[in-house]
Amino acid sequence: MPDLAAILLKLRPTHQDEIPAWLGYASMAWYLKTLKAIEPALSSAIHDGDGLKPFTVSNLTPDRGTASPYRELLRLRPTQTYWLRITTFHPDLTQITLNGLIPRWQEDGVDMHDQPMRVEQVIIDPTLDPWAGTQTYSDLQAQHQAAMGRGGTSYRQIAFQFLSPTAFKKDGGAQQIPLPIPELVFDSLINRWNEFSNRPLPAEYKDFIRECIVVSKFGIESQRISLDRLNRGGIGVVGFTGHVTFALQSSDNDWLNLTHMLAEFALYSGVGARTTTGFGQTRVYAL
Repeated sequence: MPDLAAILLKLRPTHQDEIPAWLGYASMAWYLKTLKAIEPALSSAIHDGDGLKPFTVSNLTPDRGTASPYRELLRLRPTQTYWLRITTFHPDLTQITLNGLIPRWQEDGVDMHDQPMRVEQVIIDPTLDPWAGTQTYSDLQAQHQAAMGRGGTSYRQIAFQFLSPTAFKKDGGAQQIPLPIPELVFDSLINRWNEFSNRPLPAEYKDFIRECIVVSKFGIESQRISLDRLNRGGIGVVGFTGHVTFALQSSDNDWLNLTHMLAEFALYSGVGARTTTGFGQTRVYAL
């Protein structure tokens, strides 16, 4: 049974309307509301708990797999389909989502920001979409341990796509850093892995990040997302989207394999802050 899941919902609105383009909080509220219907204690514990959350939810988008320029309003039309992406990386929550929530979504549809939508397709198979998939922590770890000795030139590079705006909180505070600094990217992955996998990573790995991982190529741009539901330019978050390649300046296969494992984990965990409200949707891809 999988510990991790990345799920895509293809949605069709039942009527035409114009809504705020960024509905990250509405996405999170919808997911926790549907979870509460079958697991009220778990939903409340996740909502009320401090610290990292074991899921991510994307913003509602008309496009798949490409970052779109941010606009203040989104027009919903019954003639068009839209996408919502949910990931889970706690084993119990993953099983509840796959076996309990998906059938409910298929039957009841999705209702967020007072917008009812039918579920036309659920994609979990990565051969249908690279943003979907399921995995176990043990298999994810094993497949990269099995790659020992593969550390050639290509294995010393990792390319990420940051699909939705990504930013990091400096030292857990309010200050946002909208840049793909290697230490911040991989610290984010380490923290989520250690919190939910029960397979803690070596403490020395953070030294490897600081000393041996650098940005070798990038094509990014900044986006400012308004968190004001009326889009009056008040509360906002600046993040980056685009492609970033990291170079691993080491020939130590243990650390190389561990870094590739964490990169694969990003598909499920997201990267950075506010990943439960649409930010930090990330995946690794082959160069």
